Amino acid sequence: MSAAATMSRLCSHGQASCSVSSVGQCAPPPPHAQASRRLSKWQSHPRTARYHHIASAHDKLVLKHSNMNARFRRTHQHTCSSASTEAYATVSVSGLQADLAAAVSAEDYQRAASLRDELMKLQQDSIAAVTEANRKFYVAFEHGSIQAMSEIWGHGDHVQCIHPAAECIEGREDVLESWRMVLRGDFYIKLENLRVHATQDTGYVTCVEVMNAENAKGRTIATNVFEKQNGEWKMVLHQGGPLPTFAS
Repeated sequence: MSAAATMSRLCSHGQASCSVSSVGQCAPPPPHAQASRRLSKWQSHPRTARYHHIASAHDKLVLKHSNMNARFRRTHQHTCSSASTEAYATVSVSGLQADLAAAVSAEDYQRAASLRDELMKLQQDSIAAVTEANRKFYVAFEHGSIQAMSEIWGHGDHVQCIHPAAECIEGREDVLESWRMVLRGDFYIKLENLRVHATQDTGYVTCVEVMNAENAKGRTIATNVFEKQNGEWKMVLHQGGPLPTFAS
């Protein structure tokens, strides 16, 4: 095989399987430790003596990315509100609360105000997301859709459901089987006294279900617990209990 043909199969890492863009440039380099091992193995191959200039270009590219990351962290270390200064760190409620307490202790009130606003926004976003997940649950309930209901419920051994005047049902499959028995026909459900609380990864809703169906009418007090799983809010607990009716 000619040198030109061999070169056409190699990217700047010396890898034949690396993805190449339309302009002939390879994808961003792998983590530094892995890149160093691959580069060392590639340079030790007897046929790569002609390609030392490619290895040199690779080293410069790795150094460029390292310098860019360092500059990014220095630029954002005073404005990033997460507990970590890494560029892609996950912002957490506990991290924001710790940073807020530290800023107040240091009398850095400008930073404390910024952290307070971000903390409130994060909590409000979670409340809105849990409210929407709760709405989808009752839409599936009203329409008698087991398919929609299965998309609402989460996964895990901690998934539980307690229907009115019934025992606790555990596990996703058994919970969904119980809903197959419940969802026979359409329901009209009006929610009253809706209250929502949420943190970054968990939330719960309490409400009164005003039920009107062919074989089910009355008022039920309900608690719905949600958990963020793979970035989506899923129900992990529903508990409903009948409210007594009193003669006027």
